Amino acid sequence: MAKINRLSGCTDWIDLDFVERQRTPEPAMKLGIQLQLAGLSLSNTVSILEEVGVERSRKAIHGWVQKADLQPSEGRNPNHVAVDETVIRVNDQQFWLYAAADPDTNELLHLRLFSTTTTALTEIFLRELRHKHDIESAVFLVDGAQHLQTALARAGLRFQTERNGNRNAIERIFREFKRRTSSFSNCFSHVLPETAENWLQAFATWLKTKHYRERTATPVRAFAVRLHATGCSLRETTTILAELGVERTHQSVWQWVHRLADSVSDPPSAQPTRVAVDETAVRINGVLSWVYAAIDLDSKVLLGVHHLYSI
Repeated sequence: MAKINRLSGCTDWIDLDFVERQRTPEPAMKLGIQLQLAGLSLSNTVSILEEVGVERSRKAIHGWVQKADLQPSEGRNPNHVAVDETVIRVNDQQFWLYAAADPDTNELLHLRLFSTTTTALTEIFLRELRHKHDIESAVFLVDGAQHLQTALARAGLRFQTERNGNRNAIERIFREFKRRTSSFSNCFSHVLPETAENWLQAFATWLKTKHYRERTATPVRAFAVRLHATGCSLRETTTILAELGVERTHQSVWQWVHRLADSVSDPPSAQPTRVAVDETAVRINGVLSWVYAAIDLDSKVLLGVHHLYSI
């Protein structure tokens, strides 16, 4: 369990009130939700959980994300609101993702998925946004889309046309949506539109967490370390990360490995009845050194931390 907590970090933003039977430890469920939202496929998330001793199916992890019902926070009072829409495909059908963000904090305020884009649907979106947040005195930043301007005028909300500047907040958020959904071809397959919308809201909630404010999310770093530890070269590890939309250097991955190793506590004390001790020679930068190890023969647990001594 300590290993799971070390990988998942802060998880206060995930509410597991939906859990009825404690079949899976809560830290493992929270880690699975984070891994999936952070960029890993369901299959890779299953693999990581197996590494920490939790075996669950892809369907189970998908269910955790859906049932957690993660939603952007309410009750904000923004000075500016950037509004825009972009296309998302669900089962090869085109849908429009509406989103509103506070450009001063880069926080997503509200999002909805509609089958088309019209003035009437934009008015529905604005009513929902008004219900969640105090936007009466806010200035809305929009592009040249006429349906947005018409809906805002009918709602009595102030707006101004701006294609850059503060509107970059909503563009950054849409880039993150595109990056994450590109791992499944920017298309939700075999799901209802409501399911896709629920996942997007959960992803939006993750965007504003500590893990997103880090340059690379903790679960993604942990996944990279796991890849390297299980035999992938630094080049192979960075290639896999790139496929997930995470561009990092060999040096970054190498540093993650060492930082995680430094953060791991010493092994628990043990009272083995049989201990095997041995050493082997390795070359580091052409210099021959010895690696010493002590192992409990009964449990196969490594008792001593590896030490290198130059000859």
